[in-house]
Formats: sequence, structure tokens, C-alpha cells
Amino acid sequence: MNRFIEPTKFGLQYDDKKQRLSLFHDDAIYIIRLNKPFPAAFIKTKEEPFWKNYIPNGRFPFLLSKPLKKEINSIDPRLKKYYKYRNKVYSKIVYRYGKETIKFINQYRDRSWFIMSLIFHCERYGANFVKDNPAIAYLLASHAVFRKLKSRKYWRSNKSLIRKKRKKILGYFGFPESDITVKLFSKISPQICSIELFLWLRKALKENPKLLRRFSFFPKLNIGAISLLLSDNDNKMSYNLINEVAYKRKENEKPFTLFKIKDIYRMQKTLVDNDINRRILKLNKLSEIHILHDEMVYLINDLEIIVNYEYPKCKIADIKKNHIWIEIIPNSKSLHREGYEMSHCIFSYDDDIKENSYYAARMLKPERVTILFKENIYGYQIIDIHGKHNSDSRKNSEDLIKKWLIGKVHFPDESLQLRLFDDLIEGEIKLVGVN
Repeated sequence: MNRFIEPTKFGLQYDDKKQRLSLFHDDAIYIIRLNKPFPAAFIKTKEEPFWKNYIPNGRFPFLLSKPLKKEINSIDPRLKKYYKYRNKVYSKIVYRYGKETIKFINQYRDRSWFIMSLIFHCERYGANFVKDNPAIAYLLASHAVFRKLKSRKYWRSNKSLIRKKRKKILGYFGFPESDITVKLFSKISPQICSIELFLWLRKALKENPKLLRRFSFFPKLNIGAISLLLSDNDNKMSYNLINEVAYKRKENEKPFTLFKIKDIYRMQKTLVDNDINRRILKLNKLSEIHILHDEMVYLINDLEIIVNYEYPKCKIADIKKNHIWIEIIPNSKSLHREGYEMSHCIFSYDDDIKENSYYAARMLKPERVTILFKENIYGYQIIDIHGKHNSDSRKNSEDLIKKWLIGKVHFPDESLQLRLFDDLIEGEIKLVGVN
């Protein structure tokens, strides 16, 4: 009989014998089964009071990570009891599957459930294969993305594949079937594995197989180094520069150096259009890139703008309220002034904004940042958000900007707040899509 069971007082239950974890929320119950015949996850909600399969997201904070000490020592007795029980569950999971295995799974940024399932499905082969070949294991855990099967029997296929040579596995998923490709994948750590990276890499290697030899020169690779090697300007960058980037931890998340190099070439074009020829030689060191970037930012913001071009109109309206102030940058002089005030290279996007490829906006509250965004088939997408001197924005500012772009900024009762902008008339600013 399908009926919704009210949550228990603990909110979490683990049956070590059945290897089944139950997580209770106010409106849903989640069950994760880790034992044979295979790992599975189920959900039942108040709206749909019947069990159905689901894919757990994230890194299972309630399953694969130990609660913090401050959580276990919580003042609230109920929370204290819950976190102590959660810690007990974590200890049992670690004891059964091994601390090293759990720690290794947590290194992946996503698809933890599939990596975990791969280990359990492939039994004694799984754990060792994942530890020895983290990047190839990620491909196996993403089987349906890289090679779809009509039968949908992906785990049966993985059990067969995991016993084959690594170059055969890579060939099966569309990569060059060679030992040099295996060596390339051995340099990719679990921290940088992603669907986007491997799809991009597969396409690049199909179009230019000679890239494999170039990759072989580098002992270590990350997102930044791979992006530089696959970029159009890779012949203008030295081996020392790319190797230096490969050892920068922050380049595991985003290719910051590539972004800066693109800024440099875009600024060079803007300077040439204004009769200033700044020649760029071969880029040898990160320090040289930082110096060159800052020099060109100064030059571009020191330009004298004679003609003021009006930019194409954006469908999103400005917001000028007490706790949030964002306004579209309407013309080239305003964009140049923004770059000058904020000491960054936003003016290098002048031509792109004229051609309606991008839009630019400035946020005054709650934080002073410059916003670059574009329109696509799904709506508006953020390209970049930077503060003064290209500093990073705060997380809450980024969340507000995302809500502004989709028209879902809700305002609190302003009668209870101090009016900071008394010259504004209530109802003067029309907001598109905001209730």
C-alpha cells in the first residue's frame, strides 16, 4: 500500500545489516540501498505517495562526509542527537567500504553516485580501477553521455569494459585508441573531471590528433593547462607558461589564465582600432601576463572617446531600490567610464555590445560590480561579474543578479526601511516580469 509515512524524530536511519539508509524530510522520504543486487535510490513525496527511482545529487553530505565538530557539539539537543547519529552512520559506511575509497569518491566534483555505483557493480575490480584510473572511471560512470546503448544496459557493459585494456575503453568512448591517450588520461585528476571537459577534449583530438603529442610534453595537467593547449593562441605561449599554469590549484576550477590572455588580445584589437599599436610577443611567464594585462587596461581606459554609440536596447529593466541597484550601461561613453572607474577591461567588449552579442550593466548595491551577460534561447546568461581591479564578486550579489536576469527579484516592505534614494518616485521604475 502506498502511503506517506511521517518523518521520524531522528530524520535519519541506517540499517547496517541491509545496508540501507533512509533520510526523512518534511515532505519526502529518501532511501539509498547500497547492497546487492546493485546500488539504488528511491523517493516518496506527499504529492506522489509511491516509490520511484531517483539519482542522488551532490556528494551525499549525510553519507560520505563526517559531520563537523561544531555540529556534533550543537547547543540544540535535537540537532546534537541528529549529528551524533549521522557521525555513527558515517563511521559504519567507512568501516564497511574503506576510508580511502570514501575519500577518493569525494574528490570528484560531480557524479559521485555513479562513481560509487561503478565501484559496487564491478566489485573487486571497481575500487582499484577507480583509484588507478580516475579519469577513465569517470567516462565509465558517464556511459550514457559518451556512448548511448539502445538496450540501456550500461552497468552490464561497464562490467565487460572494466576488464579490457585502457586504450580499448578510450577507443570505445570515441577517443584515439593508443597508449599516448592512456598517458594523457593518467594526468587528469578526479578534481577536474567533468562532462564538458571530456566532450571538448574528444572533439579537439578528433579534429587534430597531433595535439596528443603536445599533451605528452607536460607531466601534469589541469583545466587551465588543457584550455591553453586547446586554444587558438597556443603557439604564442611557451612551454614554461603552460607548465606553470598546470601547477596552479585555482586553475583546477576555471581557466583564469586563458581568460586573461583573451582579454589581452581583445584589448589589443581595441587599441589598434584607436591607432595605438601595442605588439604582443611570445608569452613566457604568468608574471609577464599580469604586467601586460595591467598595462593594457591602463591604455584602454586612457583612450579619448570621441563618438558616443548607443547600444541595442536590452529587454531587462533597471532596478533602483533600497537594497539592490542595477542599471544597464546604455552607450560607449558610459562603458568607457565604467572601465575607468573600476580599473578593468570592460571597454574591450565595446564592439561585441554594439553588435548585440553582449550586454553590460553596473551594480551599485549591495556591491559595486560590473556585469557582462548575453541572451540565448533559454533567456539571459551571465558571462562575467567583476569588481574593481577584476576582483571577484560576493556570492549573494551573484544570486541577486541571476534573479534579476530571470525577473524574480522580490522586494520586502519598503515602508519599514530607511529610504536611501529619496528622489525616486514609487512606481516610477517598471520591472519586467517582477510581481
